[in-house]
Amino acid sequence: MGLGTITLLGMLCTPGQAPADVTPWNSPSMKIPIDYNRDKKNEIKELLLYVSPDQGQTWQHHSVGYPEKDAFFTFNAPADGVYWFNMVVVDKAGRREPADVYKVAPALKVLFDTKKPVVQIASAQRTGDDV
Repeated sequence: MGLGTITLLGMLCTPGQAPADVTPWNSPSMKIPIDYNRDKKNEIKELLLYVSPDQGQTWQHHSVGYPEKDAFFTFNAPADGVYWFNMVVVDKAGRREPADVYKVAPALKVLFDTKKPVVQIASAQRTGDDV
């Protein structure tokens, strides 16, 4: 069992809008709760958030959190699209869990979709009060 995982509580995916393992999000900013084994808090040096904008082909270190003061990471999507997230727990001896973010499944997948839909009516006929 690992020292840390990312969880997003209270989010439900609406069928038909995104795959079941992807959370749709209509704001460019998201607070990702930091969740880790609280019994190991004294062993943890820092928590690293990694982000992949290309479905795991590359991972970028995004931010650092500290168990004694941080409850969440803040992520601001630079553009709409699907972003994958993983957290790496670094203990006071410098060991990382997971050791390689490329070898583990993402803890969270989010579809950032901030653009409002645009509807254009190409043709319409009015019949009484109906169109």
